[in-house]
Amino acid sequence: MLRLFNIALLVSLAAVAAPALAAAPLPPVVCQRLTNCQLIGKGMLTWWGLRVYEASLWGPKELRQQPSSYALAIRYLRHIKGEQLTNTSIDQMQRMGMRDAATLSRWRVAMLKLFPDVAPEDRLIGVHHPQQGAIFYLGDRYLGVVEDVEFARYFFAIWLGERAYSSQLRDELLNTHATHH
Repeated sequence: MLRLFNIALLVSLAAVAAPALAAAPLPPVVCQRLTNCQLIGKGMLTWWGLRVYEASLWGPKELRQQPSSYALAIRYLRHIKGEQLTNTSIDQMQRMGMRDAATLSRWRVAMLKLFPDVAPEDRLIGVHHPQQGAIFYLGDRYLGVVEDVEFARYFFAIWLGERAYSSQLRDELLNTHATHH
């Protein structure tokens, strides 16, 4: 009986000690767009207890101190229509203060053209260039670009801004959660 208890304890401890997420490396075509292609942080978005996606942030470790190009990779765990990705992005941009209807309409059209329907294990990757805009990939397949600095600022703020949808995910992506202990 004691032996069975010890085995159960070891199995449960191993599960706790195992890393929650293992971020797959970015495709080379994406890394080529960054000056530094190292993992900064990673996290999981859950909604009502359901795992929706895993996110990882790639770029220079000093990203918070100095604006630089970086990549945000989202590996989906559910089927989501491209139109829903677009609508959710627009809703979040409005929540963060973007109120100009003409601009939001232009951004909606751009995202509807770019964002495909995603299935579990699909990885949508956005590359932020602070002085240019955003470039998008589905895995290593180029989807397109939005050459609008303001769009890129609002879009990536959904995950990384002060008013990010999930402050916990933001802290995990920026690797700031370790400083809270």
